[in-house]
Amino acid sequence: MDNNEKTNTPHPLVQEAVGAMVMDPTEGIVLPAPGAEKLKKSLAQYFGRRDLRNAVVALVSLAARAFDHGGKKAAETLVKVCGTATEALRKLKEAGLAMQVSALEAGRKFAKFVGETSKAPNTIVNHTAPKASPPGTLRAHQLGAIHHRG
Repeated sequence: MDNNEKTNTPHPLVQEAVGAMVMDPTEGIVLPAPGAEKLKKSLAQYFGRRDLRNAVVALVSLAARAFDHGGKKAAETLVKVCGTATEALRKLKEAGLAMQVSALEAGRKFAKFVGETSKAPNTIVNHTAPKASPPGTLRAHQLGAIHHRG
């Protein structure tokens, strides 16, 4: 159990991503390129570590929440960021999660994720964790911390 699970605070990468997100008047919630690049570098620090899985699941959960709140662009960018961890997940014997992230990034399952439904489906299946959101993921009410630009 890591510190985030003990305190139920958002994962550090989720906090970083939310801090970089902005509200665009025409595109909704977005994660600008500089923030995405910094997030990729931060995620890369988890490569080879056992907690990489938690980091990726937390970011994908954030993508789903961002999408639910008008952040299609932010969700797309977050999935691309997670896609950079695919090979590292495979090396950690997390092939199932790696395949799901690859599918999201490639667009096979991502089409459903960003479809015209009112609610994005749960696209990452975590067979080892309870049905509740993983500890450290951003809660919907915390999206209010996203900066507005206009």
